[in-house]
Amino acid sequence: LGQEAEQVGNLATAGRAVAGRRRARELTSTEDGAYPGRLADLGAVLAVQFRITGSLPALREAVRVYEAAVRKFDTEDPSLPGLLSNLGTCLDELAMRDGDIPMLERAVSVQRDAMDAVDSSDALQPMISANLGITLLHFHQETGARGALGESIKLHRAAAAKTPGGHVDYQPRRTNLAVALQTLYEETGDLDAL
Repeated sequence: LGQEAEQVGNLATAGRAVAGRRRARELTSTEDGAYPGRLADLGAVLAVQFRITGSLPALREAVRVYEAAVRKFDTEDPSLPGLLSNLGTCLDELAMRDGDIPMLERAVSVQRDAMDAVDSSDALQPMISANLGITLLHFHQETGARGALGESIKLHRAAAAKTPGGHVDYQPRRTNLAVALQTLYEETGDLDAL
């Protein structure tokens, strides 16, 4: 339901997905090995609900739930890098809404943790690279940190290069790279940067 809601922007489906994931979490003991996954699933549908509705309470709850999931996940769990990246993305979205630079710094840190945790051959690596690139671009836009822009471009180039032409994220990753390059050009006027 969460994926369906995100694909079609259906508020009713998102609401059902959140209710279902809440119920699954409530029915799972905190000592159950499945509990961290239940938290991660709830965080994901709350993030979808935010993206459909713009509901800041849903986004704030997604952050809290993702944080709880990260604390529960085993550091060797292969799902942890994706979970960290999702948390970083939610922190980034919340920081950009609130203009909260310390939260944006935390988003960068969490996204870096995700990059450190993912293997370069993992299928999630391009997504995690792109997410860190987006967060660094936002950090640059909010703080003027030039190094963040350069790193963002490097990460977007890497993510775009690892995404095959027919992949659903092929165009968005190239668009992210174009936005970062355009930002550099607008700030420096350097055509060679493109």
